[in-house]
Amino acid sequence: MLNVESEQVKNVTQRLADAMLTIPLYDPEWTNFNPSDPGITVLETLSVSNIMLENAVEFMSPMARLRLLAMAGITPRKAKNAKVLIAAEGLGTPMILPAHQSFRLGDLTFETDRITTVYGNQLIGAYTKENDSDKFRDVSYVLDPEAGIPAYVFGKKPAKGNEIYFYADALPPAGEDVICYASFEENKSRNPLSERNRNMFATIVWECYCEGGFKELSPRDYTAGFLISGEVRFRMPEGAAVYTEGPMEGYCIRARLTYSNYDIPPRLMEFSAFLFEVWQKDTKCTMFTFQKQSEARVYSDFAEMGFTNVYVREEKGGSYRLYRSDHADGEQGRYLDVNRHGFGQFEYNFDKDKYGFGPEKAKNAIRVVMYTEEAMRQYRVGHVFGYDNQEIDLPYDHIVRGSFCLIAERTDAAGEKIYDFLRPEKNEVGSLYYHLLENEGSIVIEDAGDFIGSDLFLACCATSRGEDGNVMKGKSFRGENMSDGITFRNPAPGIGGSFSETFEEMRSRFLKDVYSPYVAVCGSDYEAVVLSTPGLCIKKAHAVMNEELNLVEVVVLPDTDGGSDALSETYKNLIMEQLMERRLLTTRIELRNPGFVNVNVRGTVSVRRGFESEAKDRVDAVLKRVCEYRRNEKTFGEPLLYNEVFRALESIEEVDYVYDLSLRPQGGLAKFYEGNIYPDKFVLCALGNVDIEIIHS
Repeated sequence: MLNVESEQVKNVTQRLADAMLTIPLYDPEWTNFNPSDPGITVLETLSVSNIMLENAVEFMSPMARLRLLAMAGITPRKAKNAKVLIAAEGLGTPMILPAHQSFRLGDLTFETDRITTVYGNQLIGAYTKENDSDKFRDVSYVLDPEAGIPAYVFGKKPAKGNEIYFYADALPPAGEDVICYASFEENKSRNPLSERNRNMFATIVWECYCEGGFKELSPRDYTAGFLISGEVRFRMPEGAAVYTEGPMEGYCIRARLTYSNYDIPPRLMEFSAFLFEVWQKDTKCTMFTFQKQSEARVYSDFAEMGFTNVYVREEKGGSYRLYRSDHADGEQGRYLDVNRHGFGQFEYNFDKDKYGFGPEKAKNAIRVVMYTEEAMRQYRVGHVFGYDNQEIDLPYDHIVRGSFCLIAERTDAAGEKIYDFLRPEKNEVGSLYYHLLENEGSIVIEDAGDFIGSDLFLACCATSRGEDGNVMKGKSFRGENMSDGITFRNPAPGIGGSFSETFEEMRSRFLKDVYSPYVAVCGSDYEAVVLSTPGLCIKKAHAVMNEELNLVEVVVLPDTDGGSDALSETYKNLIMEQLMERRLLTTRIELRNPGFVNVNVRGTVSVRRGFESEAKDRVDAVLKRVCEYRRNEKTFGEPLLYNEVFRALESIEEVDYVYDLSLRPQGGLAKFYEGNIYPDKFVLCALGNVDIEIIHS
């Protein structure tokens, strides 16, 4: 029912004929195809039912299809704005950015989502120090975005007590948040992490030098302990001071290793600090909400556009009234006073004694709605008629769901206009319950409630460009209404931008989910679970089922730089954590380290004259490719056949003939039979001694 291919071109007779053609495939003994046969009657009934069901599915509403998927646990992924971290350069004094401050990159718009202070501090040095040495190693090149030289942030053998120091010319005031971004050389074989803030291989303490010594910070580390590129955020402590005991003087922040069991030593490519975040969106109208009864202060570029409506709640839980600033002296009514304090800075004052009306002490007492000129021209959405699934087109598509809100205008019993703010899918008694179709740019009203006959207007709306906002690092942004002497650059790529998931994408995800092994039953299930363990680098896995002992033995080959093929305790714990969640209740599991059997190769290869050197290199490369199971697709216990080695050597372009080829296993981890090598079930083949004689043809 989630995806029915239309067969309306076929009538009942044609569909019945198609069904009868398949009968011999399922039941060769069924030979009576006359209408009197009960089986034919059943097929006729099913053919008619098939047409009726297909017709019903054709008219199924989008919401019904979504509910079907929801029953299977598949809900649509919402649209997300791309986030970009930006560094300001050339800033002499701190600068305050208003909410919705725009930054342009080509035809893309990025905005701040709140008032942001940029201090313009800069990093001036970076040094590493190992715990068994007093020497500092200068790695300040990681602060240069053009360098591209990696540095072992905790040394080639990370150990407890190793440190990296970052020096700055100044620090933000105490209590301010600092955003850093660390870019690491990432291993392509590492599985994606399920939690970016989970430190699996190390424990890192961040500290800031203050009066009296280093003070520990409480960071939010999204690098998984320097495992992957990501953000590090912390709040500035009290009493930050200049550190003079290191290789240079300056304000100092350091990262210290207190536990280490890295599978691959982290290599830092670039480090940036004192960043601020912007989001890829183009706000058409926005709303500011205030709790105070007497005033509302707004700092936004939108305020300069002049298209502003102010709504006030005059009683708890009640609807809003529209207040205006254009009034005569001494006139009473729903009025307010507006004071301008600077670019984008406005204050809205309410005086109940003066005008007779004003906000009461209520939740969200005042709402200030601001529009661009474009949005003001088309901010009326439509009229609510009250019939089922009324669809209303919006003036924009690819809408950001979290930014969307409507205003419903009604008339109360006294004939005065009242206003209510309505978010999508808020199912309250008497409320307007509607769905927002972000991609299409429309709403579907499922239940009009008490809002039949009301008019709808935009209150908040922003559009997104989806994945286009995931820009590459190192781009230059232009700030709207800002000095040309300030440059803005993103040291990290944009992340997270996406449109809301379509029905077809949801259906594909549902089918993929159906075939994903959530419960490990057979050997291939166990292997798939191990190979996909989050955060680990795993090259091969093989599971052997022992039904008599109700035991599953799993051998794993990690893909790390440590030189050891044995599993570390961290690897064992993380793999077992995954397997224990998915095993059958009474099944026991044992993890094994891989074994290796060296294969000695002897023989004679005849090559064309003048190609001896090239042939020798090609022979070595072919033997490593075929006999080294670490390098090829062969798994544990898979035999190494004489014939495939012979053919691989013979296929070399410079080789004419192969003579006296022999393979021999070294040790007792494999059997030798008729020239072939059969390793044990937990063993991989490896290339041992090679004695290949090169002769002329």
